Formats: sequence, C-alpha cells, structure tokens
Amino acid sequence: MIACACITSSAVASNGLLAMASTPAISGFVAPAMIESRSRCVFGEGACATIRSLFSDMFGRYGRPIIEQRQVVEENGAGVTGLGRIAIAGGIAILLSVVSICARADDTVRFVALGDLPYTNSQAKDLEAEIKPKIQIGGFPFVIHYGDFKSGGDECNDAELQAAYNQIMSLLPGRVFFTPGDNDWTDCDRKKLDQPISELVRLAKLRDAFYSKPLAVANKMQVQRQTGYPENAAWQYRGVQFATVHVVGTNNGRVEVKQDDFWTAMTAVWARDTANAAWLKHSFQQAKDVSIGALVLAMQADPTKVRWKEPCTVDNPDRCDGFLAIKKILVRRSAELDKPVLLIHGDTRDYCVDRAFGGSKAPNLWRLNGAGDYTFDATVVEVRADKEEQPFRFRRLLNDSLLNSEC
Repeated sequence: MIACACITSSAVASNGLLAMASTPAISGFVAPAMIESRSRCVFGEGACATIRSLFSDMFGRYGRPIIEQRQVVEENGAGVTGLGRIAIAGGIAILLSVVSICARADDTVRFVALGDLPYTNSQAKDLEAEIKPKIQIGGFPFVIHYGDFKSGGDECNDAELQAAYNQIMSLLPGRVFFTPGDNDWTDCDRKKLDQPISELVRLAKLRDAFYSKPLAVANKMQVQRQTGYPENAAWQYRGVQFATVHVVGTNNGRVEVKQDDFWTAMTAVWARDTANAAWLKHSFQQAKDVSIGALVLAMQADPTKVRWKEPCTVDNPDRCDGFLAIKKILVRRSAELDKPVLLIHGDTRDYCVDRAFGGSKAPNLWRLNGAGDYTFDATVVEVRADKEEQPFRFRRLLNDSLLNSEC
C-alpha cells in the first residue's frame, strides 16, 4: 500500500465528518502506510510540502492542520465550527484528489523471498518463531520460496513432504509461490539415504502436493501455470511481472542420477529445459506490456556456479553447462526488454547482489543470491521500476538492514 504518510489515520473530525481509518476508499491507502512508515513522507518531501501548504491554508484558522498531527483539534472544547466544517469538507475533496498522486509517487512493490531452508529441525523451529511472524505482520502481498525446503541428506518420504508443504504454505496462507530445489527431488535417490527413491517419482509427488490447489490470489494476480509444469508460475502485481522457472542444482538435474534409467532422466531434463525456455520467453513477452514496469524471475539454481562450460548435447548430456541455454535467454531477452529485470535464486552460500549479471549486453539484468544455506534469514525485495539507477533494493527480514554485499 502507498500513501502520504504525513497524513495520519486518526485525522478524524470529532463530529464524524471524516473517518479516514474506517473509510474503505481511504483506509487502503492510509492505514497500512502509517503502520509501515509512521510519520515520514514515503512519496517524496516535495509532494508532502505541497499537501502541507494546501491543508495549512485551509485549516490554519480553524484548528491545527491535519498534516502531521494525530487528530483534528476542537475549538473551545466544542468541536469544529461550522465554517471549519466547510473547510474540512473542502480539505477532504483536496485529499481525495491528491491520494492518487500519493499512490503514483511511490510505486514500490515489496515482497519476501526465501529458500534453502529449513535444513535442520532447529531451523524449522526458528522459521516458525522468527521468520514467519515477521512475514505475517509485514503486510506483504506474497512470498516466493525458491526451493530446498530440506537438506539433501534428509530422507524423502510422504510424511516429510506433507510436513514441508504445511510449513512452507503456512508462511502466508494462499500467497506462497514455491519453485522446487534439487534437495527436494533430484537428491532423493542418493545412496547414503536409508530409503532412496526415484527422483522422477518424487517430482510427481511434489507436484501433487504443492500444485494441486490454486492459490487464494490466483484470480487477483492473474496467476498462470504452465501446462505439464505447474511449478512454473507467472503473475502480475501492481505493474510488475513475476515468474518462477524450474531450474535446479545438480547441473539442472543432469548429474547424480542413481535410481532412474539415465536416458529416461535425460529425456525428462530436455523436456523441462524446453518448457523452461518457453516459459521464460512467455514471461518476457508479458513484461513488454506498457502497464508493466519490471520483471522478477525466481529459480533455485545458481547459474553462475558451473563445473563445465561446454553446451549440453545428445553426445554430452551431463558433463556440460546445464544452465547455459537459460542464461542466454535471460541476457538476450533482458536486452530486448529494456526494463529492469531481477533474477532471484539460492543454492550457493553467498548472500549478495549482482548488479552486473547481464554484463554490457544487458545492464538492466540484476541477480540476487538469496539468504539460506549458511545464512538464516529471508529477504524483503523492493521493486522500484521508476528508479533507473537502483530499481531493486534488498533488506534483511530479521533486522531490516539493507543488503549491500556485492557478488
């Protein structure tokens, strides 16, 4: 929610002429912004100064201005005078006209991104005790979990999967977008597990668990899911296009195939790669709409950490760069889009921001290597499409400090 935070939600005429905090048309603007930013002008001091002037002129004779004060002051203990009421009524009209200015002046979209947790029972408890409460009182429209809700060394079974679903989706019920990580399915066939299972069987079960029901915000945010790959989601929120893409570690699922037939697994990888490429192109196409100011993408794998540099081919399907095709699409399409683009991912230990991920070809392409693994935290991502120099800003959820670490 965006508002002129200089105007308090308790600026209420004592005779009931104005009840800002309880009026649906206004409470959506004022109350949340007051909770978030108290008495500071979230849309710019210049605009606040103009509004102060307007209201000071109008209310200066009949009581202190409603700008930057908690309530309209009564005169002589008898309420606002008749002329004062006229002034207030006029002031309301002006307020309603400037609310749209306030809304447009700061179009920051804030949401939470997290992943690579919980890895231990201790982290699971801390997730409930520390991260979840902050998410639920933060007024965030949705959460993105970029995969790995368990350690790769933990068992994979139906009870564990259901427990993970319950915990992840309860972070913000009906508003969690989840894309799988390698720990969640490709690592389930490790020989060191007590009961290793087929990674393809596990993926089918994961899809049934996480994507069989639509999210509560499906209609409001125009949520789309790719046929056959429901983990690939796309949605829009306040002028920002979002999408998840199912790209995982273990070289995008190309190595450490233990329980499945190797070529069956590779066929599934090629099909998922093809689907991912189509979904990325679809998301970039949607972001070309004039109503969209930025594009945010999320996946689990870190595409910058590769063991091999050769492209994947039929003759070399595994000892190759399993992320190369995705990276090429990201750079090429970002350059064509010419709008801010952010890739969010996890999988590696760095918690940092890469402002040059797109290189000289796509300087508008940023990368966030999110918290997780060795850093227990989540990230509050701020999208500010109108800020050309810094369209994205990142805060640590637990202490609200800015993340300035460069990758």
